[in-house]
Amino acid sequence: MKWTLLALMLSLLSVLCQADDLDASQTELERVNKALTALQAELKRNEKETNTQRAALETTETQLSQTQRDLTRLAKNISDHQTQLAALDEQEVRLKGLLAEKADDIKFILRLAYKQNNQPLIKLLLSGERPEDLSRHLYYFSILTQNQQTQVEAWISEQAQLNETITEQKRVVEVLEKERVALDDRQQQLNAQKNKRAQIVANLQAQARSTQATIQEKQQEKEKLTQLIADITARLEAMNLDFPEVIDISGVKGGLNWPVEGKLMNRYGAVIDDTGLRWEGWLISANDGQPVKAVHGGRIVFADFFKSNGLLVIIDHGDGVWTLYGRNQALLRDVGSWVEAGDVIAEVGRSGGYSQSGLYFEVRKNGEPQNPASWLSR
Repeated sequence: MKWTLLALMLSLLSVLCQADDLDASQTELERVNKALTALQAELKRNEKETNTQRAALETTETQLSQTQRDLTRLAKNISDHQTQLAALDEQEVRLKGLLAEKADDIKFILRLAYKQNNQPLIKLLLSGERPEDLSRHLYYFSILTQNQQTQVEAWISEQAQLNETITEQKRVVEVLEKERVALDDRQQQLNAQKNKRAQIVANLQAQARSTQATIQEKQQEKEKLTQLIADITARLEAMNLDFPEVIDISGVKGGLNWPVEGKLMNRYGAVIDDTGLRWEGWLISANDGQPVKAVHGGRIVFADFFKSNGLLVIIDHGDGVWTLYGRNQALLRDVGSWVEAGDVIAEVGRSGGYSQSGLYFEVRKNGEPQNPASWLSR
């Protein structure tokens, strides 16, 4: 008895410790997310754009991202509710079929119950009916007392289910109608934002007075991205954040899936349009709205608009390895989020002022650009 009590106490202590560990992990996760969000906001403030058109582009493309994210969410909700409505329609047909099949049986049961409640058993026995008729009535009487009450209860229950199904159908139809109205509204906003973006891009192109000025701007933006990564790295080290245990990304080097399905448009290290600048990543041609997936598990340390990279996601995979996903039309995961390989994190776009849709993808090790070909599978 003593040992049993001790075992129970130890078991209870273990459960309490696990609960405490879970609470501590949740608290730590919230702390990390808040710290990363604050860091991102501070970095954004420090990189405030002075060029009016560039600032307008950032604002517009950030709004486009949120609108596109809302559209994706609404489309999923509508799809889910349509599936739910189809299931309810099937259930309604099934219940009506069951009730129709049982209608004659229920009518017979109710008539028989009425007769038997008004014709006691003793009267039935003294009625002088033929033995075979009397035997049949006695059989019906015994069945009524055993099974037919169950049938009536099932009938009532199915009627109640049918009523609940019809009520739920009406509710889902109302929700669907509201979601479709919201979807149309957001679609109109999206179209207006796209028109505004097109005008801003045209203005930016007109501002590029010389090739040299454009090259200098691109060089500065590349340096700003490198500085952004250095700043995030320094702040993360200062925050002393614990990195969750994952499969070491170095161990799967050369076998990672591509972040998006598409055609490679450039070679790593090649000169960019005779500017003298070189590609530090890959530009993968893909259609607007295609899902962008994390190539490996990690934590999102940046998810916002950043200069010519447009709407940018940066994932820290541990061991000094980061992946960057730029030019998106929508960001679907927030900074601080933990993602696994294959999770959808964004949608392909052309943000940053580009006319061609595609994903700009980089791999960096300790801040230095790496050839994606060394990391991704063929």
